[in-house]
Amino acid sequence: MKVLDEGIKTGELKKEIDEFEALAIISKGDTGYKLNFEVKNLSSKPEFIDIVAVGEIPITDRLFVNNFQSWGPCKLISKDTVPKCVPRNALLTRYPISPIPWELDAGITSDYFISTEEAFAGFLSSKTAHPYFSIQDKSIIVKLYIGKTLQPQ
Repeated sequence: MKVLDEGIKTGELKKEIDEFEALAIISKGDTGYKLNFEVKNLSSKPEFIDIVAVGEIPITDRLFVNNFQSWGPCKLISKDTVPKCVPRNALLTRYPISPIPWELDAGITSDYFISTEEAFAGFLSSKTAHPYFSIQDKSIIVKLYIGKTLQPQ
């Protein structure tokens, strides 16, 4: 697993992303790693931040995925599953299927947690962002959709 483009290790990792600084504080417990993540605006004016790629997990043939809504899928799938995308106009309803509907066009996503044949990763809490996993060809990208304007620090 990678965090902010580096192999996972305990301690602090920092990375500048445009006008922002991403800070990951990583600790290790009996059952794995715990990651606390913060984003700060480094500029002198308010700046909008959309999505931050937090890390990367190796993909395996089978994945256990979860959906944002209670009526969405929470199931074991093949990494090669072709997602059944909902027409874009159906995503603009009062009760959207996802807070990140544009990601559904890109492929499989899993909200809040994912499990591979070798690892489990998930978010225990999220105060200001929507955490999710975007399945790519050879890896799983851990992302935070922030979608907010951050004030300077």
